[in-house]
Parts: sequence; structure tokens; C-alpha cells
Amino acid sequence: MKICHVAPELLPVPPTKGGAIERWIRDAAGRLAQRGHELHVISRDHGDGATSMSEGGVHYHFVPIPSRLDAGLPAGAARGAWYYSRVRALVAALAPDVVHHHSRPAGLWISSGRTRSVISLHSMAYGWGFGYRGWDRPLFTRGLQAASRVLCVSDFIRRHTIDRYPSIAAKALTIYNGVDGNTFAPRPTDDAGGKLTVLYVGRVEQRKGVHVIVDAFERVISPRVPAATLKIVGREHLALVSSFGTESAALLKVMADVDPAIPVVFLDTGWLFEETLAYRDTLIARLGLRDVRSIKPAEEALSREDPNRELWFSDPDACCRIRKVEPLARALAPFSAWINGRKRFQGGLRAAIPVVEQDGIRLKFNPFANVIREEIEEIYAAAKLPPHPLVASGFLSVGCMPCTSRSEADEDARAGRWRGRDKTECGIHTTPTS
Repeated sequence: MKICHVAPELLPVPPTKGGAIERWIRDAAGRLAQRGHELHVISRDHGDGATSMSEGGVHYHFVPIPSRLDAGLPAGAARGAWYYSRVRALVAALAPDVVHHHSRPAGLWISSGRTRSVISLHSMAYGWGFGYRGWDRPLFTRGLQAASRVLCVSDFIRRHTIDRYPSIAAKALTIYNGVDGNTFAPRPTDDAGGKLTVLYVGRVEQRKGVHVIVDAFERVISPRVPAATLKIVGREHLALVSSFGTESAALLKVMADVDPAIPVVFLDTGWLFEETLAYRDTLIARLGLRDVRSIKPAEEALSREDPNRELWFSDPDACCRIRKVEPLARALAPFSAWINGRKRFQGGLRAAIPVVEQDGIRLKFNPFANVIREEIEEIYAAAKLPPHPLVASGFLSVGCMPCTSRSEADEDARAGRWRGRDKTECGIHTTPTS
């Protein structure tokens, strides 16, 4: 069978970063190609001038979007009309047996012609950013009526769609976004005592996101493991903690590609190198970070415990407590989970860190726990990320100025931290934040 997937007009496939729907389309097309079908995917261009490519047995076709139509709400409808009119010509030339549209019923109506079409609805928002006003309902209705099947990623979306478009009820089906019970079937491990906890981190909002995992949990996981529990952490309750140190840009880049508005907590201890403060500002601008919170120690704590700024020498643990541990606990108060950039290759207490751990009442994510140094370097190179200014001077790990020294080539990267003392951590990873 010749099958053609049509991506929404804003999403390039294969994806160059992020993109749940783009990845879903790519992966689904690849699986179908492996089963012997002829697969074509139509999407917007990647901005590199290419009009087509083949990869993994899938043929990709790209529609260039003029720059004048590529930004702003007023251009939304014009961009959609431009894109789908050209999709129509491509579909006619390809003459597939079936066209699979994603999230755009109006686009289906414009582009499919007489070809048999199905549509997947991934969220409640399947227009061009204008909501559900009276003038666009007829356009959506025509698109949904033209579809042979309306595939909804959850019962929530199916109910929502039928409520607004009752005439399509007979052809609206729920397909759990690829969750068929085989590809997504986690099981309890022996060391967990037969228990299973499923963790969801992502959008917790009515229009999309969380309802998909809730449906999958209720229909696929719970029947297999009745005692299973589901933990949900929404983006609005998640923060990333960064020192803006020598390896920090890698995790910040990955996070910014997903959502540059995720809060970033930066502990400005009062003893940081000027180069670190400048590097923070450089990365904020370079990565487009929208919510970096520079947290300083409480003035009363400094006045009470370190009036002469000599605590770093007499009691470094106490200095870290008032300048880092306590400010972090205060900064994380609104959040239920936080992300940090520790890696196992850093050694010491970090050599066996898990990817997810409990931190008092919060969850703590160590997404780079298993990466190797070369992978961090690859992220820097691919994104052309600037290094910390002090790396060139021999500082392989940078913290507060009085407690940081250069590392020799044959030493661990963190050997320059608290040199000569029986101390390897500041305390934010060894003391619960709540």
C-alpha cells in the first residue's frame, strides 16, 4: 500500500529538535515502511533549501514556507492555505492509497481531493490558532466529514471532538498514541517488591498532554499491575538548577530546545567568579532562556554567620549551607521536581547516581547521569556553544572563587574544588531540599 503522512504546516519532519508529533510521524512511517508499505511524508521545509530526501525507507517531501508567512498570528491562516494548497499538488502527484493527516481538519479538506484520508487529533487545538469561533467551525466540519476515519489519541480528545462535531461520532476512534500494550508495557521489578510507579513529566493542561498518559495508564498498565501508581509532574512545577559552570551549557541547550521558559535557578553565592556571571548572561542570550532566577543568600544569615566573609576558610560546610543549600531550598519551594546536570563520570558521590531520585517531598532528575564526557563535548560542538571563559585557564570545574583552583591534566575534573579538604560536594545534593 502507498501511504502518505501530512504533517501540520509548522512542523518539519524528520524533526531537528523536540517535537512529539514530528517524532510520532517519523517513527510511524518507519514502522510501516518496515512492513513493506511505500511511505511518503509531506512537511514544511527545514530552511536548508532541500525539497526532498529519503531516510529509513521513507520518502520525505518538503514545502518551502515564505518568510513573510512564517511568523505571527495574522500569518497563520495564510500560511496554512499556502502550505496545504501545495500539499494538494504533491498528493495528486504521488497518488497514494491513503493520506494520513495530523491535527488539521481544515488542511485535510483543502488538500486531499478524492484520495481516501484519515486524520489524527492529538489535542483540543486543531485549528490555526484562532480557537473555536463561529467562522472556522464550518471549515473544520468539512474537513472532519471528508475524513474516512477520525483517530483520537485518547478518550478525552474523542469525547471533546464528538461534543463539538456530533456527526462524526460513528467514525471517531481512540488510538492511544502508539500505546498498544506491547510497545508500552512496563512491569514491576523484583527489587521493587512487585510495585510499579509510572512517572509522567510534561504538560498538565486540559487541551493536551496529560490525558494521553492517564488513558494509557488506566487501560494498559492498571489491568496488568493493579497496584501500580501514577506520578504526574507538570512543567509549571519543574525547575532546572544550573551553576552555569564548565559543562552547564549542554543541559541548558537540551532544555531550551524543549522549552526555554522552564525556570532556571542560579545560586549567586556572592563569591562567584566574574567570568561565571558573564557566562550566565551570555548563555541566557544565546539560548533564549526566558526565566533565569538568580538567587542570593539571605542577608540576615550572612550578617549573623559570616559578617567578615571568612566562613569559607573556617567552616566551608557552613558557608555552603547559608550561600547555597538554604537559598536553593527557598527557591525550590514552588516546585515539585527539579533537574540538575550531575554525571556519573564525575566520580566520587556521583559515581552511582540514579536518573530519578527522591529529594524529600520532591523528585530530582539527573538526565545526564549516564552520559559520557564525549557526549557532552558533542553537544557543545553541534550547537557551537561557547565554553566557560575559565576553561582556557585550566579550571575544569568552577564553583566559588575562594574554594576553586585549577586542575592538572592527570587529575579528576573536580579535583580543584575544596582542594586539600575532606569535602567534595557543596551540600545541595547531599542535603534534602525539603
